[in-house]
Amino acid sequence: MRFPIWNTGPAYKRVLAHSSPPNLIVTSVYAQEFKRGQDVRTKHLHLRELGFSSCPRLVKSCGQDHSDAVLKAHSVRTAANSAAYLLDSGCIKETSRILDIGCGPGTITCDFAPLVPKGHVIGIETNDDVLEKARAIAQSRNLSNIEFKVGDVHALDFPDASFDIVHTHQVLQHVADPIKSLREMLRVTKPGGVVAARTADFATLAMYPDPDGLIEEWKQLYLAIAHKSGSNPDAG
Repeated sequence: MRFPIWNTGPAYKRVLAHSSPPNLIVTSVYAQEFKRGQDVRTKHLHLRELGFSSCPRLVKSCGQDHSDAVLKAHSVRTAANSAAYLLDSGCIKETSRILDIGCGPGTITCDFAPLVPKGHVIGIETNDDVLEKARAIAQSRNLSNIEFKVGDVHALDFPDASFDIVHTHQVLQHVADPIKSLREMLRVTKPGGVVAARTADFATLAMYPDPDGLIEEWKQLYLAIAHKSGSNPDAG
């Protein structure tokens, strides 16, 4: 069985080579636009002087951050603006069972539910606080075929071949072991199902224009902090 691979690196191809039976892997890379003022450069220089070990809050922000500011930004994500490639693939059927890993406030997850009226959607996150927000959104939309659970992508608490689609958006760059995470996603996906993973690759990220090299300076600082925190900013 042949299956397409988009924007996958050698490490992910090794996962595919050892997966049995093979499943469809969809990965996509995107770059966010950053509009910053000169004060950010001053802040970055100050952080260098302090040293990364003196900035635990900043180091945490490269990992799993569910602060109000981050959740506000994540809440604007929808299936249409963040998973259009999956919506357009034709893979989602009315009976599909979908697992959304790292669902955050659940805005994308809740968008999936109406698409599978005879199926079921499960969203998982690392802590229950953020899931309360996701449950509130589901309730406000009167969704009955959706649930949210605390879970770990490195050790998914589901039997083999449980889902038709396993989706994750901007998660692999934050986990300790993205390869192990992909193996777990493959494990819980049904034969012929879909693992849809979209994440960033900061090493190849390029933006233009870059006034005074500010964006490149930010990127290098982010990469250094992310690696120190145990994240994988080049997972894409």
